[in-house]
Amino acid sequence: MDLQRRETWQKLLHLPARKRAEIWQIVCKEEVFCYTENMFKRRFLQPTDNLFSEADKEDQTFLFYLDDDYPALLREIPYAPPVLFYRGNRSVLSKKTISFVGPRYASDYGREATHFLIRGLRQTNWAIVSGLAKGIDTSAHQAASQVGLMTIAILGAGFGHIYPAENRPLFQEIAESGLALTEYTFHTRPRKWHFPDRNRLISGISKGTVVVAAREQSGSLITAYSALEQNREVFAVPGRIFDQEERGCHRLIQEGAKLIFNSAHIIEEID
Repeated sequence: MDLQRRETWQKLLHLPARKRAEIWQIVCKEEVFCYTENMFKRRFLQPTDNLFSEADKEDQTFLFYLDDDYPALLREIPYAPPVLFYRGNRSVLSKKTISFVGPRYASDYGREATHFLIRGLRQTNWAIVSGLAKGIDTSAHQAASQVGLMTIAILGAGFGHIYPAENRPLFQEIAESGLALTEYTFHTRPRKWHFPDRNRLISGISKGTVVVAAREQSGSLITAYSALEQNREVFAVPGRIFDQEERGCHRLIQEGAKLIFNSAHIIEEID
């Protein structure tokens, strides 16, 4: 079995997404891509694991790590997914990308700041990346659409379980005019541990990450620190010193993230 062939990975889609990424990292590091089935089982699987399974027909539209249009920036990160399922227009991946993250329960200020910053990027022709969650993610996707920028949604579940359910219409819009990506097979339900893994892809696919608002312990900070570990730019929007939702951004600024209050501050670092 040759792990440099798409056909092999079509038969390994039953493996958990994290397991697939770990296998790919190991074989790339050791530069050993060909195994007999018994060698592969002994090295990577438990005795009770089924090596091959029939892939769900819904899962056939995927990007493979060695495809020409697999996101180049993702190839640089630890535990890059060997397989990314997609819905939409793969050509979006040729664009420069910037991600926006923030809380699910966003303030009016956070939503307004997101729309303001993305409006300022409308002449760049960049793609806007976020995670299809409520709050700032939703605002980022919507703002991109409103100003004519393409948007990429990265999900923490399979396409058969859009989360949150209220964003199914937004998902359909993105799948028709932008791009949706996930490393999870079609019927995989959202689990809380999927979202930190998803966050590494949001930052990894992007030249920089804009943190609009964040509590001191939040998923937005996980994304920001992933970006720093991946040698990406991190931008933080300042807020009220009395607001708990802004303290994560203020801590990032103290630690060296670039304070921004207009889009020019992003463009001058990314262009």
